[in-house]
Amino acid sequence: MGLSKKIPALKLNQWWKDLLERIETKAFRGWAEAAIILLSFPFENQEQYSSLVQATLIETSISPKQTQGREIICATYPTPTELVGLATHVTTRGNRDQNRAKTRQALDALANITPRPKRMLAVTIFPDSYPYDNLGLGAA
Repeated sequence: MGLSKKIPALKLNQWWKDLLERIETKAFRGWAEAAIILLSFPFENQEQYSSLVQATLIETSISPKQTQGREIICATYPTPTELVGLATHVTTRGNRDQNRAKTRQALDALANITPRPKRMLAVTIFPDSYPYDNLGLGAA
């Protein structure tokens, strides 16, 4: 009698899958660390976070000035060994230096959360850049 084997799979929402795929294919220093941070968030937290980002993207594309002050979304999640954090900066298009500054701003916002995450990931998103435009890593 053969036993069916059910291989467990990590549950990821579509944006999380797309973020991870782009991180993996973009080969940059720290890509594995970025993936570990994303993989630390349970599915329910992914769904909540993605909904907030999507709503902010829509608002930003309609009226960028009205979303000022709410354009950085942060979330932390405790893993068995540490606290990890993700920050998303939703904005209108800028040049390369402005985009890097926005990613730095998102990391700084995440660093101000108490308790401070030991590992941090920040992504910058524009209404026309899916799944992200710029990415930064930080550590406590």
